[in-house]
Amino acid sequence: MKHYPSTDLKQNLGDVLAAASQQPVSITRHNKPAICPDEH
Repeated sequence: MKHYPSTDLKQNLGDVLAAASQQPVSITRHNKPAICPDEH
């Protein structure tokens, strides 16, 4: 699973979506999970 800070999501949405299409990704805020596929 690849981890992305929320700022990367905001600035590089296309890259994060491309990675998410290949493997699970986790979005973090202040080094804590904000969105994680294990929660859904």
